Amino acid sequence: MLLVIGISLLQISDSSDYDTCPEPETPETPQPCEEDRGQSNAVYSEHREPQEEKPAAYHQQHCQAAKLLQHIDTILALNEHSKGSVKQYTDMYLQIYTAKSINLQTQTIQRLIDPKAQVFRKEVYEDKVKLHQDAKLRVQLYSEDVIEKRHKHLVSQVERCPDKLFIIIADEAHFAVTKETGGKKKQAANDMLINSWCATKHPNVIILQVRPNRLARSQSVNVK
Repeated sequence: MLLVIGISLLQISDSSDYDTCPEPETPETPQPCEEDRGQSNAVYSEHREPQEEKPAAYHQQHCQAAKLLQHIDTILALNEHSKGSVKQYTDMYLQIYTAKSINLQTQTIQRLIDPKAQVFRKEVYEDKVKLHQDAKLRVQLYSEDVIEKRHKHLVSQVERCPDKLFIIIADEAHFAVTKETGGKKKQAANDMLINSWCATKHPNVIILQVRPNRLARSQSVNVK
């Protein structure tokens, strides 16, 4: 759910109106021709069309993304240092932080490089090497190495590109409440990556904090 909501945000943020949930696409149900009528199901099954590929995001996820965009608009409108609305930004950038799991990172990257996700510009999908490099940059693990390499660069980009809206998705966000690692007086990587942004200095940054819900088998999303 984490990534598909992010994909949905990118896909519907360019639409003329995201104040309402987008209408789902209803595929036409193939009808049997006259020759097939009256024949057994076994015979008819041979003429069925192949199943369509799964979309990058489903209708319910687009609806959730539409609600998040409305929430983000409210936050931007309340911040006098921001542009006041998602639509006032010329571009949107998606950055994802996730738990220390190479398998999870790899799975997320695979979802990003799917052309149906439309996360990157068209020309990027044509260059497979650049595509994988860019996708790996956008999906980082909570670690000190990320702070030294990726986070500092991202901060620089945020400050140099005020017309671009940066959406940071923090998976396993409950880890970010830990300000110190073990018994050491040292700021934890996840705390630095998520909580170091300033609303006045970085008004073009929105953080989506995603964590497991203990009361239900779903995920809750906090926006700040």
